[in-house]
Amino acid sequence: MLSWVQCPKTRWRSCPACQQRILEQELEDEYELQSWFIRRINRFLAAQGKQLIGWDEILEGGLAEGACVMSWRVSPFIPMLFLPVLLHTVYSPPCGLISLPG
Repeated sequence: MLSWVQCPKTRWRSCPACQQRILEQELEDEYELQSWFIRRINRFLAAQGKQLIGWDEILEGGLAEGACVMSWRVSPFIPMLFLPVLLHTVYSPPCGLISLPG
């Protein structure tokens, strides 16, 4: 399970190593840096026979193919916009978990 709450992008803007990676990978911004990292971790997990699960922040900058998104900030219908690439979604309202088909 991945969460980006502990990695605010404001810090990435002032981080020389992050800015260097953005340049090296020809990324647009910190959101694409996050997506680049998520996709890299996703490939590693898939090679181990595992599936990436992340909070809906992993939608920012682009979604990794095959990732499962746990939606907590948005309507359960927003992930439907990502159906062409989104296989699994879990909507996490304050009252509990509801699994949506995906």
